[in-house]
Amino acid sequence: MNELTGYEPGEVAAATLAARLENGIIPHPSMKTAQKALRMHQLRSLPLDGRGPQPGHLLMLTGAPGAGKTTLLRQHKRQFDDVRDEDGLRITAVLAEMPSPCTKKGVVEAIFRAMRHEVPRDWNSADIIEEIANLVQKHHTLLIMLDEADRIFGVDTEAVAKFLVSLLNVVKAQFVLAGAPRILNLNTGYGLERRTEEDIVLAPYRWDTSEGQRNFRALLEVFDMRLGLGAPVGLKEFDLARRIYVATGGHVGIVSKLLVATLRRAAEGGLAFDRKLLGEVWMDLRRKDVEQEAIDFDCDVLLNPAKPQPSVPPSQNPFLCKSEKVKDIWVAQIEAAARAAADAEAQRRARRRIGQRSVAKA
Repeated sequence: MNELTGYEPGEVAAATLAARLENGIIPHPSMKTAQKALRMHQLRSLPLDGRGPQPGHLLMLTGAPGAGKTTLLRQHKRQFDDVRDEDGLRITAVLAEMPSPCTKKGVVEAIFRAMRHEVPRDWNSADIIEEIANLVQKHHTLLIMLDEADRIFGVDTEAVAKFLVSLLNVVKAQFVLAGAPRILNLNTGYGLERRTEEDIVLAPYRWDTSEGQRNFRALLEVFDMRLGLGAPVGLKEFDLARRIYVATGGHVGIVSKLLVATLRRAAEGGLAFDRKLLGEVWMDLRRKDVEQEAIDFDCDVLLNPAKPQPSVPPSQNPFLCKSEKVKDIWVAQIEAAARAAADAEAQRRARRRIGQRSVAKA
C-alpha cells in the first residue's frame, strides 16, 4: 500500500513544508561552540599523549526548555554514530535519558538500554559499575550523555548523585549531564564539583545587545527563506522580530516550534502566514501549557452562537497587542518566571529537608 494514500488533499504538501523547515539545520553561534566543547570533552577519553586517557570528568550542559540541549546531544550522537567493524560494535557516544522518577536502578537501566544490553537481574552497585566499565571498554565508548538530568531532583537525589560519582571513579569514559540550569546545584554537596569541566550554557539570543539582536534577526531571515512560500514574510523586520522574541524568549527551539506550527496551519487552510495567524498559533500552543479554561455549561450555542473568549486576551498576546504593549508583556513574563523559579527552589529545599529528616529517623 502506498504510504501517501489515505490523506486528505493538501495534508501531505503541508507536512512536507513543515518537515523541510523543522529538519533544516539553522546556524546558531552558541550551538557551534557547544558542539566543539562536546568533541573536546570526548577527546579526554583517548590516549593522545602516548600514556593514557585522562580521568573521567563530568560536563554540565544547561539551558531553558527549547534552548536546544536535546538537539545538540542528538547531533553529536549522529556525528559519532555506532559502527560495526572487525572489533565488534563501536558505540563511541552513548545517549540515554534520565528516567522519571529518577532512581539509581532507573539510571542503570537507561544506560544499559542505550548500549543495547539487558540489565543483569541480580546486581549490586559495585558489580553494576564494573559491568558498565566492561561495556565501555568492549564497545570503545568515549562519552556517555545523560539527557533530562534535572529529573535527578526527586525521590532519590543523593543516591543517584553518589552513583554518578562512583561511575566517574571507575568507568574509563567522559560524562555529560544535560538539563535545566538547576542541575548546577549538583556541583555542591554531592562530591561532583571536583570532577566537572567548564559548563556549557545554551543561552537564548540577547535582544538588548547589538550582536544578539542582529544574530536573532539573521536567524529569522534564514527561517523566512526556508518557509517555501515564494515571497518573504518579513520575519526579520523589527516589529515582527521583537514580537517573535517576546513570544519565544529568544530560544531557537521554541522559535522553530512556533514557525513550523504556523506554516503547517497556513498550508493546510490556505491562510496567509501573517502576524494574526502567528498570534492564534502562539495562543493555541500556550493553552496546552496552562490550566484548562473554565467551561460555561449554561450556554446553549444554538441559541447564543457567540465565539468563546480567547484564553489570552489580545492585549497580552505578543502578536496581537498594540506595539507599545510588547515590552510590558516581556516584563510580565520575566517577573512570572522569577516567581516560578523561586517557588521551585523553595519546594526543592523543602523536599530535601524532609528527606534528611526521614534518613535521620531511620
